[in-house]
Amino acid sequence: DATLATVAETVKAEDVRPPAVIVIGDVVAVGPRK
Repeated sequence: DATLATVAETVKAEDVRPPAVIVIGDVVAVGPRK
């Protein structure tokens, strides 16, 4: 349930702050490369 809540919050953030989502995407893309 916590994951679903996080996803829901992320979706809301995408609608409000698209740049934030882009930053999150970059962090996620870089994370696995470690």
